[in-house]
Amino acid sequence: MHLQNMLYTIKQNTKNVKIQTMMVASLVLFAPLFINKAMANVLLKIDLSVENQISIFATDNSALVSAVGTDFNGIYLDNLFGIDVIVDEVLIEGDLSTANEPSNNSPQLFTSSNVDPGLNIFNMTNETNLTTTLGQAAFTGSAIWTVNTEAYQAAVMSAISGNLFLNADSLDDLDNNDVTLIGSWEVVNSVTNVSAPSAIGFLYFIALILVIRRQNKDSYR
Repeated sequence: MHLQNMLYTIKQNTKNVKIQTMMVASLVLFAPLFINKAMANVLLKIDLSVENQISIFATDNSALVSAVGTDFNGIYLDNLFGIDVIVDEVLIEGDLSTANEPSNNSPQLFTSSNVDPGLNIFNMTNETNLTTTLGQAAFTGSAIWTVNTEAYQAAVMSAISGNLFLNADSLDDLDNNDVTLIGSWEVVNSVTNVSAPSAIGFLYFIALILVIRRQNKDSYR
């Protein structure tokens, strides 16, 4: 009977090792696919490494769709702050604009009714409309703003990545039919930020270690 228990334990441990090996192999093989898919439509990259500054840079990526919106409504970076905040900003320098429209070198930040969990950027061009074309770069240029401490700290604590909408300037605009999801934004440099893929991989690794330790502990009981 004791021998049967030992064989059962060995068999179970062998099975667990196979499962763990498959889990690790799956993570290695398929994680790049998920990461590449998430990264494919990042249109704006955000740098929060300088205290009380928000720097935004255009990528060469194409929007998900061709779309049009007004420059007055601008673009909306959903949930950049994570909480409702007041944003006071002073432009240091910037020529950020949609690639189809020339920059007026005066992009502005805005939060609806002075409080909003997302960030609106408008007044990027002297043209009436902002447009994106599928298959072409969505944005061009960059901009740096000094912002109030409350807004900066909120961004540092919560911002990783999120959806990017055209023709919206607030959270409640997202239900409107003329608002278009064109891509995403991503923080690439922050004093405390850990990117989403890295965070997910780290948590997966910790969970796997805990499972192995628990199973090894059980096998000695």
